[in-house]
Amino acid sequence: MYKIGDRIKHIRNHAIETPTDLIDTGTVTYGPVKVEGVEHYRVKWDNEHEHLNEIPTPLLSSTKYSYKLI
Repeated sequence: MYKIGDRIKHIRNHAIETPTDLIDTGTVTYGPVKVEGVEHYRVKWDNEHEHLNEIPTPLLSSTKYSYKLI
């Protein structure tokens, strides 16, 4: 779904997207790697999630949060 070098944003889902819904932005650095049938990616986050940088993460959207290409 995502490729190395893709810019993504992690947002809160609402009917109308506002600037306060943006949680963080980042760049995909590795992936996808399938773990139990779910694709995982490594993302270099720009701001708040620096402690989570490069940890393989499933970029799955839910009813509350989602990941989108910038």
